[in-house]
Amino acid sequence: MDEVKILDCTFRDGGHLLNWKFKPETVEKVIAKIKGSGIDYYELGYRFNKILNNDKDFGLLAYSDEEYLREIKNKTNIENITIMMDVGKTKKEDFIDCKDSVIDTVRVATYANTIDLH
Repeated sequence: MDEVKILDCTFRDGGHLLNWKFKPETVEKVIAKIKGSGIDYYELGYRFNKILNNDKDFGLLAYSDEEYLREIKNKTNIENITIMMDVGKTKKEDFIDCKDSVIDTVRVATYANTIDLH
């Protein structure tokens, strides 16, 4: 069996309750506490497209733009930054080339009703 990897999704999943409006100091404190715990990947948020999501008033981790993620990485020295994207809520243009990105992994969510089977 391959080595098991652990993904923490505290902010991405917890954001559903708080509209991803975490204070920057909260993000830094939580990362500092869990950083040495053996977690392999840190799923910090979503990559939503504001227009496709009706310009909802979500916090920074709902959009997880490169500038904010770079700031988090620089302040916490976190590795393996992961974000999630939902099919139909993000566009290709919402991403930059991976060589220029601080994102290490993108997890893609889709649903049976959004898959074109034809």
